Amino acid sequence: SSGINAEYGHLTLVGHKLKERTDASSHTPCGICAQPLGTMASIHLDNTTFTYHQACFNCKHCNVALLDRNKLLYNVFVVDGQPYCDVCIRKMGMIRLGKVKRTPIKTTV
Repeated sequence: SSGINAEYGHLTLVGHKLKERTDASSHTPCGICAQPLGTMASIHLDNTTFTYHQACFNCKHCNVALLDRNKLLYNVFVVDGQPYCDVCIRKMGMIRLGKVKRTPIKTTV
């Protein structure tokens, strides 16, 4: 074993599909807790610089887990680098306000 948690591994979120990621770096800081990813399972958002520990990958608003093992539980939207579930995004009216593009995984930056 190379120290990577083989049960969950490293994932990349492409649109709303999860793919195995092979180029994960243990030195990359988590976008939520800011600690290095280390050997913990991670999730990277395709075409962005955002990478998180899977354990940290919760909705910024309601704190619901967005991922269960390698299964996405919600459509994920990212605002200023922070992930939100689609329920909160709708509730907060962020799509209507134009803060979030309708395509998931786009940021306001």
